Amino acid sequence: MGLNTPTGHDAYQQTSEIVKRVADGSSLKATLTGPSATISDLTDVGSRDMHHIEIATAILVLGI
Repeated sequence: MGLNTPTGHDAYQQTSEIVKRVADGSSLKATLTGPSATISDLTDVGSRDMHHIEIATAILVLGI
């Protein structure tokens, strides 16, 4: 199972949900770190930024 595969992403998401559920309702603040967390963050930021880039491209094309 690779980190940047659908199976790896699903495993990270499941782990993240377990950590959130266990820490919920307490003063404990739990975060995930490591390569899987970094790849997940990069994927999320890339998806969010892609929408901005697509909108800017459409506006520029229409402007031309």
